[in-house]
Amino acid sequence: MQNQESGSVNQDKSESKKSQVYGGLFGWSKYFAVFRNKLRFIIFITALIMSIILFILSYFLVRQHLSSASRDYLTSLGQFKHRQIEDYLHQLKGQMILASRDAVLKGAMDEFAEAFRVIESDSYVLPEYESLYSMITGLESFYSADILPQLDRIPGMDVKLPEVLPFNDKTRIIQFLYIANNHFPSRHKNRMITAGDGSTYTYTHQKYQTYFQELSSNVKVSDILLIDAKSGDIVYTYQKNIDLGRNIFSDLLKGSNLAIACQVALAETGSETTAFSDLELYMPAMFAPAFFIAVPIQDGINKTGLLVFKLSTQHLDNILYGNSVTKENKFLDYDGNIYLVGEDFTYRSNDYRLITSKYDFLRQMESSDFRKRTIEQMDSLNTTANIISLDHVIFEDVLTGYDAMTTFRDAAGDKVFASIHPVVKNGLNWFLIVQTSKKAAMKFADAYMFWGLLFVILLSLIILYFINRISTSIGENLTKLKETINKMISGGKVERLSNGSSDELGETSNYINDLASRIHDASNYAIELADRNLDAVF
Repeated sequence: MQNQESGSVNQDKSESKKSQVYGGLFGWSKYFAVFRNKLRFIIFITALIMSIILFILSYFLVRQHLSSASRDYLTSLGQFKHRQIEDYLHQLKGQMILASRDAVLKGAMDEFAEAFRVIESDSYVLPEYESLYSMITGLESFYSADILPQLDRIPGMDVKLPEVLPFNDKTRIIQFLYIANNHFPSRHKNRMITAGDGSTYTYTHQKYQTYFQELSSNVKVSDILLIDAKSGDIVYTYQKNIDLGRNIFSDLLKGSNLAIACQVALAETGSETTAFSDLELYMPAMFAPAFFIAVPIQDGINKTGLLVFKLSTQHLDNILYGNSVTKENKFLDYDGNIYLVGEDFTYRSNDYRLITSKYDFLRQMESSDFRKRTIEQMDSLNTTANIISLDHVIFEDVLTGYDAMTTFRDAAGDKVFASIHPVVKNGLNWFLIVQTSKKAAMKFADAYMFWGLLFVILLSLIILYFINRISTSIGENLTKLKETINKMISGGKVERLSNGSSDELGETSNYINDLASRIHDASNYAIELADRNLDAVF
């Protein structure tokens, strides 16, 4: 029996100790034992929850509005750029048709074609190169010392000398005269007016080079080519790349986009026939990206030749990035981007980030698990065209021929909002993509979240301050009520409660005052009765 009582006492002590430990650790039971603290907690939690709910709702409304505004802007800008590209190509097409009908250009086509045909039997020798063999030797030396090093610097483009050397004597002669023996530096060889030999070709070149210089300046193209319709020989180029004198049906140009466009232009009928090629890494221009527009040069119903304009990605970049609308809105400066993609889902223009911050962009591409060779090609060629590819899934909604809005991760791994517009005229089958970083688009929402949370915290502190004042006032009144009731129970003297409000506590104070007054009167009456004063009135 004694052991049982001892165990019970120990258990009570253990439970009491646990209660003290947990109560001391958390303090909740002691804190909530006071009514005012309960009131503070309930009001504060209610206000805090309401504030958080309102903040979350407003935050998502802001995000929705920003997303909608961003998508509307992308769509509008995309439609504007789409029209610009189509207008540019339409204008270029009209200029080509007019140029192909020009009597001077027709005369140049005929004269260059004939001069190229007879160059082997013409007076093409120079005082320091008096034989064809010496010219061929000089041409091979030029290719070895100048052309191959430029081609070899491109990773993945393993080009051997026999693959690029011309094997046709006419091509060798023309290339030696106007490329290998041209004292102007690379990319400026178009400044040569005459090669200094006595051939008909050089006479023709001297006659028309300034004409093509003006034409190139007016239409703003990278190069102008004249191609013999019968033989397929490129009898003239303005820039003097190593495609001069080549044949589009054989040699290294066979199967190129240039050859395909020329074949289409020769096969089609009509007075305004034009053929556009897709963009390609054009080897004769040291693998610089290029696309071509070909239009027949006709003598009556006969096609005597082809006029070809070569365009680079710079022409596309000027349209995509160089207009006043883009600059004034500073779209590109805030993680915006505009570029073209081909039907193989590979870039057809330059990524704006490569142009403005090449080093950072390449580093970002490295972190996106791109192959090292791909990044090295972008670095060497200074372009993303025909190098970077996107996931075909991105274009599923736009393959039907309609504009589409989508969200995806771009080549650099950034999550973006994008407006996609098909560019299907002239057989190009391109897609125009106007995108902005989702992070940039939602930048204001992120700032709103930060300041909104700060506001909620500040508002909570203000609410807590007023709750504390109100609950303290209520608590003080309740304490006075409690003390008054205790005095009434103990029979002590009760002071009248001051009533400063007309709420429930004020009414309760009035009742307590009335009750205290009645008890006091009853107490006096009882005393009078105790003194045998039976005449006392209650």
